[in-house]
Amino acid sequence: MTANAHRGEIPVTLDGVQRVLRPDFTALSRIETDTGKTLQHLTAHAVACALGVSDMAVILRCGLVAAGEDVSTQTVGQWIIDGGGAVEFYQPVGKFLVYGLTGGRDPDGEDQGEDDAGEPMPGRATRSGGWRGWLAGAWDGLKRAFGGPPRMN
Repeated sequence: MTANAHRGEIPVTLDGVQRVLRPDFTALSRIETDTGKTLQHLTAHAVACALGVSDMAVILRCGLVAAGEDVSTQTVGQWIIDGGGAVEFYQPVGKFLVYGLTGGRDPDGEDQGEDDAGEPMPGRATRSGGWRGWLAGAWDGLKRAFGGPPRMN
């Protein structure tokens, strides 16, 4: 399955297979229910590279299930460990959560994707201030932590 950027889908490689995370309402509400944490809390931890592996496994499983896969949290957790550990998945999980918060759209209401400068959203979000400013700052911190724009698996 190929990720559809217009739906805010994120590609991720798990168990050696290219898969898709879909940030639909069911997935996002299930993430909050299963982790007991808000999307804002999880996003802040993901972009700070401080998200626990169990929360990461829940987030990935919910995104995969929304995209049509039938997989358990335990299986996804093992894929995380086998795939190089949590550090390998902070970027796609962070992007997935960011897209979930923004509905796959930027503050101007345009489709998600790259802006004219080739920067992934939410780089343009700084114009709006408030939570969008925080989100843009968090995204910039993620880029600095990995020495450039996030590499999406």
